[in-house]
Amino acid sequence: MSRDFAFNLLHKSNLCIFFLLAITIPLSGITLKGKIVDTNTLQPLSFVNIGVKGTRYGTASNSTGDFVLNIPDKYENGIVRFSCIGYEAKEMSIKELINQPVVKLTTSVIRLEEVTIIPDSTLRTFLKKVWIKIFISDNIILGVVITFL
Repeated sequence: MSRDFAFNLLHKSNLCIFFLLAITIPLSGITLKGKIVDTNTLQPLSFVNIGVKGTRYGTASNSTGDFVLNIPDKYENGIVRFSCIGYEAKEMSIKELINQPVVKLTTSVIRLEEVTIIPDSTLRTFLKKVWIKIFISDNIILGVVITFL
């Protein structure tokens, strides 16, 4: 009875070791932790896109600018890209990011062309004038145009 007990105990301990190894091996890798802030104000930046270039590994910063990115060891020489609307994208090597966990993004100004918004009544008046001008120049009766509009 004691021999069976020892065998069962040894068998169960081997199974436990196997399962522990099976669980911990995939979890090995590089864990990058850091914070993303604005260069000028040093305020944390929320929801910045973070990804390792050329891979499917990525994450986003939380509402306080903090992030955690787990990647396999085979990408230890990879480049991490940070991007956010209103800021210039920044790229850092993984080794550089391990030594410097605070990432500063610089604002980017995008100049847009002037936009003119015409109120509905002005647009209607404008279209009437255009419509009348087109039909008068084509010798069509003015009354038909006014009735149509």
